Amino acid sequence: MARCGRCKGRGEHRPIGLGPDVQCEDCGGTGEKQPPKPRPRSSVEYEKAASICEFEGRVPGRQCYGAKTWHHIVPKAKIVKRLTSGKWVDTALTKRITAALADSRNLKQACFGCHLGLIETGNPAAQVTEDDLPAGFAAFVAEYELEPDVPRHLQEVIAA
Repeated sequence: MARCGRCKGRGEHRPIGLGPDVQCEDCGGTGEKQPPKPRPRSSVEYEKAASICEFEGRVPGRQCYGAKTWHHIVPKAKIVKRLTSGKWVDTALTKRITAALADSRNLKQACFGCHLGLIETGNPAAQVTEDDLPAGFAAFVAEYELEPDVPRHLQEVIAA
């Protein structure tokens, strides 16, 4: 990458000594600071957040934004801890953990803003209620023996 003296940080414009056809890539040979080049867009395709967020409207006046994320009703760390406690982790157990983490019976869609701003901070407005539970949540908990790890406000739903 060929740069002139100003662009190398010397503070003054010195032409590049590589010939008349070679110009500084940063200033284009003018010696003047150029506006920054636009950054390439992220490869993440952002969907309209309100169309994907299941927590929309829980807090009045709050707008949904950002990419789609998945919220685990029973937290990921508790699933991994419960499934690996006192066991030798082999390929079969790793596959079982991966399957449990990807199981749609424990997932809710949320936009990035609601996931970090409401759910992860413990905002009561973002708590998953009995009506919000995905179909088969109780079967998921029973299948992976996660009864003690279900959030307290949902313990009664699982017990019934």
